[in-house]
Amino acid sequence: MPVPGEPVWMELTTSDSDKATRFYGELFGWSFDDQGEEFGHYQIIKAAGTDIGGAMVKQAEWGEMPDSFALYLNSVDIDATTAAVREAGGTVLVEPMDIADQGRMAFYQDSSGAAVGAWQGGSRPSMAKGGAFQTSWFELMTKQYDDALGFYPQVFGAAVAPMVDPSGEAGEEWRYSTIGEGQGAVAGICDAAPYLPEQVPSYWRLYVNVPDVDETIAKATSLGGTVLDGPIDSPFGRLATVADDQGASFQVITPPQRG
Repeated sequence: MPVPGEPVWMELTTSDSDKATRFYGELFGWSFDDQGEEFGHYQIIKAAGTDIGGAMVKQAEWGEMPDSFALYLNSVDIDATTAAVREAGGTVLVEPMDIADQGRMAFYQDSSGAAVGAWQGGSRPSMAKGGAFQTSWFELMTKQYDDALGFYPQVFGAAVAPMVDPSGEAGEEWRYSTIGEGQGAVAGICDAAPYLPEQVPSYWRLYVNVPDVDETIAKATSLGGTVLDGPIDSPFGRLATVADDQGASFQVITPPQRG
């Protein structure tokens, strides 16, 4: 059972579904299962036959927006969550709605401007994560760290705990907290104000587990993608930031080998 505020669904918004199917199919082995006209041709993304998220094509009436990944966090009461968004200084972009019998969704901007969704489960289970070519970590890169530490507990009932710098090198500059604590952590909140460019708003990002980061980014570039940062080694594994051939960015990570 997901905990309050835990990421339970990831969603790709893409300009071209055929291009996305080709790129992620060749890079990760993902497949895209069209849900038909009843669901606006929403697609379920699968890794090795297991549901790991969804995808939809941008519509002209949405205006200018980049291709991107979004996250939906677990809500135990989506109507109360939506009311709390307004009380906590966020913006409601999509009011709560039923998705057949699968659950209820809504979409917001948090108090720092980061886009984030809420999902109250029905018949659809949450996405699989943590396996090969599945998402493994989720991170809010926020320019208003202190506000975020208040927003997510108030809105989602998330338990937020400060995290100790695993390298021991950042000192007072390390400002990072987790939703959940220790082995129970399900997502991170990072103070990104010192290094996010002025034109880049706060945003949620996701990490995909891969067997070999260097091989993955070489494959991504051969498919028309771009390496935005890295690869680098960290206490959590070797990682890089990549954009697909339509501009949607994500992280890839090879966790450290445990002896």
